[in-house]
Parts: sequence; C-alpha cells; structure tokens
Amino acid sequence: TERDLPMLHDWLNRPHIVEWWGGDEERPTLDEVLEHYLPRAMAEES
Repeated sequence: TERDLPMLHDWLNRPHIVEWWGGDEERPTLDEVLEHYLPRAMAEES
C-alpha cells in the first residue's frame, strides 16, 4: 500500500541492499520510490 512505500525506501537504502543493487550512486530517493511504485500500489488498492 501507499503507507508501505517509506518502509520500502528504507529497505532499498540499507547498506547490504545498496551494495547488491548498484552502489551509492544508485541509491533511490523517497521521491523516486514513490514515482516508481505508487501507481502500482494505488492500482492494487482499487
């Protein structure tokens, strides 16, 4: 859900996840996470 996206952002920014998914230069901002996942989250809630 939309409320879960900040938690997803935190998880995507954990050091071991950042290391696996491209390093510090690929760290997503909260805005990027919302832009990418919010449409899907909203579709599932409908």
